[in-house]
Amino acid sequence: MLVGRALSVRVPVSVGVRAPTCVGVRAKHTAAATIFDPVVRHALSAPEVIGLVHSGVPCPYLLTIVGFTVLLRSAVSLPLLSWQRKRNERLARTVLPEWSVWKKQIPASIWKRLAPTRKVGPEMERHLQRQIQRSLQEKWVHLTQLYDCSPLKTTLVSLSVHLPVFIAVTMLIRQGALLPDSPFLNEIVPWWSPDPDFAAQMAAQKELLLSKGLPPQLAERITSLGGPTLADRDTTMALPVILGAVNMLNVELAAFMRQRRMQRDDAIGLGSPSAAAQRDPVVDQLEIELKEPLSSRMLTTAARLGSIISIPIACQVPSALLVYWLTSSLFTLGQTIRMERLEAKE
Repeated sequence: MLVGRALSVRVPVSVGVRAPTCVGVRAKHTAAATIFDPVVRHALSAPEVIGLVHSGVPCPYLLTIVGFTVLLRSAVSLPLLSWQRKRNERLARTVLPEWSVWKKQIPASIWKRLAPTRKVGPEMERHLQRQIQRSLQEKWVHLTQLYDCSPLKTTLVSLSVHLPVFIAVTMLIRQGALLPDSPFLNEIVPWWSPDPDFAAQMAAQKELLLSKGLPPQLAERITSLGGPTLADRDTTMALPVILGAVNMLNVELAAFMRQRRMQRDDAIGLGSPSAAAQRDPVVDQLEIELKEPLSSRMLTTAARLGSIISIPIACQVPSALLVYWLTSSLFTLGQTIRMERLEAKE
């Protein structure tokens, strides 16, 4: 009778079984079949093809997601990082020294040409300031285009490469978790732990079944502890909070590196205006905008808000997708730290 009652509660599967309390968690984000399902199914078969499922390795699908993310980011991000470093080096070693010369000469030249007596009224002074601003902006654009190191282009190219890849993998993993026969359903997340009393009860039942002569493998399957799987949302809130913290750390570290780079340029005389330019508020303002544009500051603020918003968003997606997002964010963090160390040595 005990065996029959246990079998009515637990259904044997290959890896693990979800607890009945987790069924409602996944039912809220199921999806209909799509034309991409064949591709998704082939991708989900990777752990079985490479032998992880039957090798006895714990959490084969989670390890596959982590390994795939690291390989993908290495193949995409590292070459792009090398390209970005070369452009930034040209900007720092070639463009900024020339710019430090031009930002002294252009204001003096315009004042000498348009106001040789240095006695001008308010209207003429505003006109001269507009001329200086326009000329400095044109020279900056010309230099960055001449040496092919425009910071805006560097940022846009990076986004145009990373964003489509991130969206494609996100859609693939999400759809894989929503399949009715998804293998993610059979893998309990490793950061979840069952209630100690319930675990002790299941252990006692297992010993009882073994004493009755039930095969050990069947007894293990019958008494295996269910729990949230990779196809379920993370009700523990562990990964969403960690993801938000790592994202915020990435934003702050990038902002810190940018500020330190500006301070380094000022220290060697590439970021400070000349004595003549310092008397011109337009030059001062333009200098600040070139080094730390308003758009850059706005993007940093938006990224901080995005890091906070990512926590409630992460609470609504399958845990398999959380693993991908967190692994990708950790890879970005490691890459940023590596860049910071390389810049510190230079």
